Amino acid sequence: MTDRDKRLRYYNGQFLQEQDFTAEQEYHLDRQRRHNRQLHTYGIAEGLTVTANVGAASAAVSPGTAIDSEGRMIILTQSLNLAVSPLTNQWVLVVIAYKEQPSNPATVGAVENTRWWEHPDVQVIAETDAPAADLSIRLARLQLAADGTISQYDPSVRTLTGKLGPGSLKVQSPLGTSPQFVQDQNGSQSPLAISAGKVGIGTNDLQYVLTIAGNVSQGPIAEARSQGDTASIQYANNNSGVWHAGVDPANNFFFWSKPTSTSALITPDGIVTANGLKLSHQGVAADVTGDVSVTGKITVTGTVDGRDVSADGAKLDTLASSTIEGISNPGGNIDLVGQNGITVTGDNTAKTIRVAGPAGGLATPGPLGAATQFVQDQSGTPSPLAIGTGKVGIGTNDLGYVFTIAGNVSGGPIAEIRSQGDSGSIQYTNNNGGFWTVGVGPANNFFFVSKTGPSTLITPQGVVTANGLKLSGPGTVADVTGDVSVAGKILVTGTVDGRDVSADGAKLDALGNSTIEGVSNPGKNIDLAGQNGITITGDNIAKKIIFSVDPSMLGGLSSTAYLKRALRPAVFSQQNDHGATQVIDVGFQPKFISLEGTFTVHVVDSNTPETNMRNFGGAIGGHCLIDDAGNIQQHGHGPILTQFYASTDSFPRLNMSAESNFDGICYMESTHPEGDSLLYYVRVIVSVDAILPSGFRIRLDKATGDLEPSFTTSMFFAVLG
Repeated sequence: MTDRDKRLRYYNGQFLQEQDFTAEQEYHLDRQRRHNRQLHTYGIAEGLTVTANVGAASAAVSPGTAIDSEGRMIILTQSLNLAVSPLTNQWVLVVIAYKEQPSNPATVGAVENTRWWEHPDVQVIAETDAPAADLSIRLARLQLAADGTISQYDPSVRTLTGKLGPGSLKVQSPLGTSPQFVQDQNGSQSPLAISAGKVGIGTNDLQYVLTIAGNVSQGPIAEARSQGDTASIQYANNNSGVWHAGVDPANNFFFWSKPTSTSALITPDGIVTANGLKLSHQGVAADVTGDVSVTGKITVTGTVDGRDVSADGAKLDTLASSTIEGISNPGGNIDLVGQNGITVTGDNTAKTIRVAGPAGGLATPGPLGAATQFVQDQSGTPSPLAIGTGKVGIGTNDLGYVFTIAGNVSGGPIAEIRSQGDSGSIQYTNNNGGFWTVGVGPANNFFFVSKTGPSTLITPQGVVTANGLKLSGPGTVADVTGDVSVAGKILVTGTVDGRDVSADGAKLDALGNSTIEGVSNPGKNIDLAGQNGITITGDNIAKKIIFSVDPSMLGGLSSTAYLKRALRPAVFSQQNDHGATQVIDVGFQPKFISLEGTFTVHVVDSNTPETNMRNFGGAIGGHCLIDDAGNIQQHGHGPILTQFYASTDSFPRLNMSAESNFDGICYMESTHPEGDSLLYYVRVIVSVDAILPSGFRIRLDKATGDLEPSFTTSMFFAVLG
């Protein structure tokens, strides 16, 4: 062993020996491995991907590079196939480890090898007996079935190599379904958790694209909180407009203006209490005790004289949204577009939306501490993500809370937060399904919309406009869009929503006389009912109604009639073992199978084999009937051939035999020139032993004597289904 701190120095005329060249290699190997140990974590650097198909008995490993905890580079230069047997019924690991061995024997001089071959050791081992992961790098985890084939593939055990040093960030294993907290090079855990398509701050219980445990702050949003069933937020726009708003446990939306202390409470049903006035979406909006005189138009979303004017007009122009067999399509589409490396993929089958970003290493300039730092990529470009001890920021490193944002945020109970110019808005959802969209506009007005429809606008001076009713102080009413209860009369010189109320009401009353094929149900649903074999199915996703019929109900073929047919050949011979099977594929499940064919025995006389080749045989046939339960009934017939070697009778006799299967065939010699004690015969039975979704399977059963003659069973199947 040479000194690791000494490097070979060459000069002209120097005499070098074996130990000098060995010392040269050991010095460079030490420096390379020291670099890998001190500046990198162990794991996969590139490649080494495992391809393992379910049902296969082997797995393939692609070329690649890894580093173990001793700093040794593990390089696989060519793809490798690994058999997973004889392990069964357990989880196994595909691992790779460093290995070197002498190779390339010298062709002259001493009997020695001229090379060290660094060929990695790739194995499939039982998970329970696995060596340390820092020396045997995990490439994949496989579950093996009882027959030794692969039943499940798990890549989550793969560990990627990373860099060590100030500011290094990593997760323990590749991103998968299990969320992981990001750690620095010392193993200190940050509040940031990551999984496939999801991010968490302060928690690794990830239910949304972004999940936050703690308070959020940043302009125009000063503070956002989620406490139990209450979600609240403080808004601030660039004009110093400040509002506090939230959803309480009863799903009511509450808010107040910081400059004027204006407050209001809105229920999900649209009842607004503000400045001493109660506005209702479905009840009493304001108590007016005199006549209301209007010289212009009145815009009303409620009723006038018992009529819903707006709804009446819409019904006359276009009937209200109705359904036939439950089909409706309210609303429209929302497209998600990814930019700058972000990809958005929708999976309508799984009902999921996957958001993915570009691959790349992440790092902070130094370890996690009191000072907050922007995360950088491998080229030193800072990202908008800042991390401090117990705090995370997006778009800023001035962190006063667990989570601080400069920009837009989405997640639950906050679905979406937006900052656009001088406007800040948010969509709330609490654990009781309360749903509100609220915000501050450029004029410092506070606006909000409930999931059930009511909308309200409030100025900092306390003027509230809700459901078309403008409140500027107690008792003042104008521009009503909600319900109005009036003790006197409403006198209108113009129209209501451009409609003549009396004339429109008469038209609606007459609408009930209209029918569709004698059915009248204006503004409501009409159901279609199928009879006499007709079935009607609504598909709300595809927006279509399907009419289908049973053919037998219309005088067509019944469900048991033979609508498909096929012809298929098959052959068995003496080369097939007892119990051999063949699958006959016809593309449908058979209900009736008919067999026609021949059985032939080929015999050579041992006394004159060159000239005495004899063929004996006969016709075979049968049929097979399969009922709806899959039960098989089959019958068949075939020849029995008996050959006697005697002076008076040297030709075979042909007998017929009825068998329970397709054909029973026997060739027998009771006396043979090689000895009377030798029994020379074969008995063959062919049967259908399984009905398959796309065909059937036939089986060969045979019995032989001391000697087995050659034979051929040629078959042709006619199949109905």
